[in-house]
Amino acid sequence: MNLNFNQLRSFLLVAEEGNLTRAAARRHSTPSAVTAHLQQLEARLGVVLFERGHSGMRLTEAGEHLLPAARRVLAAARELADAAATLTGDNATRSISLGLNAPPEHLHVGRIMTVGARGTPPLVIHLESSMSERIIADVAAGRLDAGFAYGAVEEPALAREPLGQRRLRIAAPAGYPIEHFPDDPAERAALPWIWPGVAGCPFRRLMPEILGASAADANIINRVDGEESIRALVRAGMGFGLLEERYAQEAADDGGLKLLAPAWEIPLGLVYRADRAAEPGIAALRAAVREAWQQVSEGEDEARAPASWQIRA
Repeated sequence: MNLNFNQLRSFLLVAEEGNLTRAAARRHSTPSAVTAHLQQLEARLGVVLFERGHSGMRLTEAGEHLLPAARRVLAAARELADAAATLTGDNATRSISLGLNAPPEHLHVGRIMTVGARGTPPLVIHLESSMSERIIADVAAGRLDAGFAYGAVEEPALAREPLGQRRLRIAAPAGYPIEHFPDDPAERAALPWIWPGVAGCPFRRLMPEILGASAADANIINRVDGEESIRALVRAGMGFGLLEERYAQEAADDGGLKLLAPAWEIPLGLVYRADRAAEPGIAALRAAVREAWQQVSEGEDEARAPASWQIRA
């Protein structure tokens, strides 16, 4: 039986998200392409992997049984690629999966890929959009090789390459009659909030600091996953949200929302399994990230994207 890795990756992502659209977004693909992957994999395996309904995608008993094996197959494939890279010399490539918790340009991914492509052997980076808390879980479980994450990393199996602090701002709808964030915690909590939906989200953990003792009584209008969803709802006028400043500034510049002072800071880092730190692919990625971010700090011009860019589809 020949198994297709793209089909297996789609299987894993739909199982994690329970939703075709979100799984497709993480793959930089389309729901129809992910659906085709699932149908092809089900036909090849001879089992139904998901129950499809109005509430989303739910694993069948067969899907639950096969999911751990699919994860092991993909992890073994990555291990095989890295092992081959160490044996075949300059003509080989190293392949790494990298989770992104922010738009690629905000993480200097173009520079990282350019630096990695110059290595011997070249480093090929497969990108997967996600959120910090999921990236941490996926790296710990071996579903991702590494990823960017906000906040402290409490998972003991992981190591973290610190990349400095990121500024966070309160985003308000452009038409909301407010120019300054209230000083009184009760007034802050009374504002209509678009709340980070995932319990482990670093932004959500910061909300008690922002709202103080009134956080438990916050006027939560909606709970959503991810900065993209929060920004979209703020732009639509539904409420206030906490966003990374650079990401929010793009919408503020075109009048879609406004940013309120003050700002808060949160650490950003590259996370990877500590027991894999010496692996050639992980070591090459860490070196590429350090060099790329050093270029940014020194104000070098943006490097041209290399031919080896590969976005997972």
